[in-house]
Amino acid sequence: QAVHTRFRPILMTTLAMIFGMLPIALATGAGAEWKNGLAWVLIGGLTSSMFLTLLVVPVIYYLFDRIMERFGWNKKTEIILNDDELHNSEVMEALRKSSLQSSTQPTKAQGDVRALPAIA
Repeated sequence: QAVHTRFRPILMTTLAMIFGMLPIALATGAGAEWKNGLAWVLIGGLTSSMFLTLLVVPVIYYLFDRIMERFGWNKKTEIILNDDELHNSEVMEALRKSSLQSSTQPTKAQGDVRALPAIA
């Protein structure tokens, strides 16, 4: 599923960087031999990392899921949040109180005009 979601952004960023490095990798001017090697290494690294991200990592996840399923270790716990409990909880009340207190106390910029230098 993640490959379908992330394929386009990964492909676009990798190809943009590869096409950006091609002029440096193919340059023949003065001092180009210093930068050609680095550009080719970057192109190779980006290409290999793209294939690792899009092919190898999903296959490894799939294999681990199959192994976990075979041994019965794939117990997925589902956490259900009730919106009413979340909004009425003590934590939310404490956050509301702290935000109200911080908004009523003046900050240094609001309370002290002398804190900022005068612009003439």
